[in-house]
Amino acid sequence: MTSICFNCVFTAIFREILSKAENSRTGHQIPKNQIQQIELSEAKHEEDLEKVRLRHISLKTLQKKLERTLRAREQLAEGLHMIDFEQLKIENQTLNEKIEERNEELAKLKRKKTTTVQILTHIREKLRFVEQANHNLRDKVAKLDDVITNFRNEVTLDKLERDAIRTENKEWKAKQGFATSDLLLVDFEKRKQRTEELQAAIIELKNRYEILVRQVNSVPTFSSMGASGGIGLGGSKLLQNGSGSLLKSSKF
Repeated sequence: MTSICFNCVFTAIFREILSKAENSRTGHQIPKNQIQQIELSEAKHEEDLEKVRLRHISLKTLQKKLERTLRAREQLAEGLHMIDFEQLKIENQTLNEKIEERNEELAKLKRKKTTTVQILTHIREKLRFVEQANHNLRDKVAKLDDVITNFRNEVTLDKLERDAIRTENKEWKAKQGFATSDLLLVDFEKRKQRTEELQAAIIELKNRYEILVRQVNSVPTFSSMGASGGIGLGGSKLLQNGSGSLLKSSKF
């Protein structure tokens, strides 16, 4: 009765595990027909085990029977020859060895069943972990693809900007041909400095000229003859002095 209850409980647990198991490739649950095949296979194993147990019991019964027969023969046939006794002893030893072999096979099958259940549980846990890792890797790959796309777009824009700058530089070089000649640049700087100096000198001469004109205009005029002659002589001297100073200043 206890063995029957144990088999029922084990079958229910095994069926529950199979019903929740998933295919590692497709991710779908195992079909019912396949579960039934597995259950039938397990039932066949159980049936084989049951046969082995019955065989074991029968052999033990036979052993006891032979032992009783042997004891009866020993009691009733004291004159039994030593050869028959040795033969029965050998048969008894052979039967004991067969019983031990069957017990070992039964223990191996039990250990194999326990190991199979543990391996199945471990595989399910590993499958979940691998699926989660694959999902995380897919997310990382998608993000990297977005980053690479953005970098490619930026590189394309940078190349267009670089080409535009190169074109602009070529245009400026074509317009400023002397930019590549050191002698032309030095001559240009000298002429530019000389032009600035001449412009400053022109401004200074204009200022002096205006001052002289104001000085001439500010001299008082008197009526005719000697007075006008004296004033005219003084004004001409003042203009000559001013023009001389202007010429001297223009030769710096």
